[in-house]
Amino acid sequence: MSNSAGKVYFVLYLAVVLELLIIIVERDEAEEHLHKKQKEAMKIVESILSQLQAGGGTEGINTRPQDEITIPPAGVNLKEVIGADVKSNRRYIIEVGVTDVAVSAKQKENEENKEYLQRLNKLVKLANVEEIEYQIFFSDNQDPDTSPEFPNDKYIKGQGWDFSEMKAGEKIFTEGGEKWEFVGLRKLKMDSDKSFENVSKENADHDPMHPTYNKPLVIGGNYAPREIDEDSIFVYSVEETMKARAGTTGDEESLLKRAFVLEFEPPAKSGWYKLRIYSRTNRILGLRAEANIEEISHDATVNIGTVQLKVYELDKVRAKLEIEFDHFKLPSQQLLMSEDGGTEKFDEAIEASLLLAKEEDEENFLSIANSIQLYGYIVRLLTPGKSVYFPQNSSSIVYDIRVLTPKPPIADPIIAVNSEMHHFDEGDVNFRFSIAPYREGQNTLKGEVFNEVEGVSGQPVANVIFTSVDETQTISGGSKDYYGKLDRQLMAGENGIPRRYLVKLSHKLMNKQDDSIAVLTIYPALIEKGVKKMHNKLKALARYGNNLMFNFIPPSGRNILPEQFGYYFRTDADAQDRGLTPGFTAERKDNLVFFADAKTASLRIVWTDPISGNEVDVFPEETVDIKQGSPKIQTGRNQVDVAGDERLKVLVSGLGFTRAKIGGSDESQKSDVVITAEIEKVNVKGYKKAGKPKVQVNGENFKLSFDLVGEPDEDGRIRGTVKIKITAVATNPLNGTVSKPISKSITVPVRKQVETEEEFWDE
Repeated sequence: MSNSAGKVYFVLYLAVVLELLIIIVERDEAEEHLHKKQKEAMKIVESILSQLQAGGGTEGINTRPQDEITIPPAGVNLKEVIGADVKSNRRYIIEVGVTDVAVSAKQKENEENKEYLQRLNKLVKLANVEEIEYQIFFSDNQDPDTSPEFPNDKYIKGQGWDFSEMKAGEKIFTEGGEKWEFVGLRKLKMDSDKSFENVSKENADHDPMHPTYNKPLVIGGNYAPREIDEDSIFVYSVEETMKARAGTTGDEESLLKRAFVLEFEPPAKSGWYKLRIYSRTNRILGLRAEANIEEISHDATVNIGTVQLKVYELDKVRAKLEIEFDHFKLPSQQLLMSEDGGTEKFDEAIEASLLLAKEEDEENFLSIANSIQLYGYIVRLLTPGKSVYFPQNSSSIVYDIRVLTPKPPIADPIIAVNSEMHHFDEGDVNFRFSIAPYREGQNTLKGEVFNEVEGVSGQPVANVIFTSVDETQTISGGSKDYYGKLDRQLMAGENGIPRRYLVKLSHKLMNKQDDSIAVLTIYPALIEKGVKKMHNKLKALARYGNNLMFNFIPPSGRNILPEQFGYYFRTDADAQDRGLTPGFTAERKDNLVFFADAKTASLRIVWTDPISGNEVDVFPEETVDIKQGSPKIQTGRNQVDVAGDERLKVLVSGLGFTRAKIGGSDESQKSDVVITAEIEKVNVKGYKKAGKPKVQVNGENFKLSFDLVGEPDEDGRIRGTVKIKITAVATNPLNGTVSKPISKSITVPVRKQVETEEEFWDE
């Protein structure tokens, strides 16, 4: 960390020099002295880039590297055994470096309010931690002094591991073959809009700009003291942030760090825990990811620290670098944006350009290399969503924690089970628990189930059958894991209401006994209302070209983990079974499309017992016919023209329709549509319909015409309305399926003043 202080401000150096370079590029480059200054500025930029490449970003997080926790077995007074109190939990303060924006937060002279608010919005992002993850890994390695090797950031990135999408219990391996178990994660993501709303717009340069974070993503167990509220396990701390500000800067308004509080307590399992903290900040803030590159204004800005640069300024520098060093095959922006390219391929192409430069001009390689790297950084800044990949925007660091579980010679019997269990009224009820100490042939287990309303003093409604989880787990004096299984099924309540039971487990050893009581909630597997709602949604969405998207709420609500649920979706055109998809929601990205080559589709949603692996239907398999969607008729912009007198010709234009999708591989191909019309009612005094309306279609627009015959009134006025029913039917060109006709009625006003004989005579 000794070299970190100088690197912290690299972004400001880079921004200032880039501004100098932009000014020079905009001047007349034909002038010799300006050309010389430009080269000098380029060399300064290259020097800063050398520092940039050396900076790792880990200086962004501060924390202590190693700790040791001793956890006594339940029921054991460790002070009596080893003569000292032992604290089995820890509270860690994580400090993450951010950009100090206090000097820049005040509205500038002559700065429009709109421009100031836009700039302030960016400053709020620069001043805070965008995302931060707290990841927990476990190794059963018993080395007392050294933690096993753990994958570095580069290796993690190369493996494509996204821990926020992993399941607790998954294993990862280092290059050297060391095994770690991923046991949990908590991820905080800043709500940028709310954070900006909370900033004082009138006093922003004195506002600490504290962030607001969304509800955290949680994977795995809590791994925290029981008395700690779940929402307080890993949080942003205003108090600790203000302490850090007061202790590290002379300027009371400056804020260089954000502090997070982490509460940790491991289970009684000896080995090594690795707490990895990964953060993403906005020290370099480029174009937003959702921006369309073709529509980006040349006056749009990017931030390097608190310095803002305009897109057109950077683009001029990029163009000059591209012309000067193009013979080294610089990669294009299209490579960075393309599906076949991306950040990794773009970085590889930059490396290839550097190798080519070294081969062709080794004498000037250092200067050329820095220019090529500068080109790469500018391209990333100008490409939407790519600034997040700057190493200065992310940091990670790990805690190594060794957990000791001393084994005293004497211990009271204990039995540990989750205090709450959830199951459905279908299938066997299974659960897991542990006992300690295990003494072969001496442990006596008993389990009974009671109605909650009667309590454990009532008559049991079921008994528990015990099975060892691992027969080889027989270390005398240690803990042992068991499965419990009820000897009969239990009923849920009536009308879809869950019913609660009490599971009483007893562990007896050497005339001593420990009891544990858990609440078991039994839910009805099938609720008619929920099944019917899902059935109607499936039936309504089963249209060619539609995506099947749903959010099915199981009878257990959120009390059973979502990853224990899954669904089977298939069509009669599938070449093979799609298998079980985890979760009870389907989104557009899941690509459950009703394609034109299928006639039927089926959906089944199940809960999988994590112990037995048996599936319980929460939405039984439902098969529906796939239908052709109907077109939509648009009449909101129609125009009416009336001609003639005794035979009126009425033309209605400005009508349109939208073609329905057909489920083909070419999404631009739509259904064939036939439009017809009929007159439902003529309400024009003295007139009646003459024949049927005619429809003329042009693309997705159409117009209709019809005739009325009769005579105007004595004053030559024709007034009234005609009600016309328009019907549209779609046909799928790939399979011939015809949609349900869709109709829409419109009321056409008929107004005209014609010349009468009396008026002609007067003239």
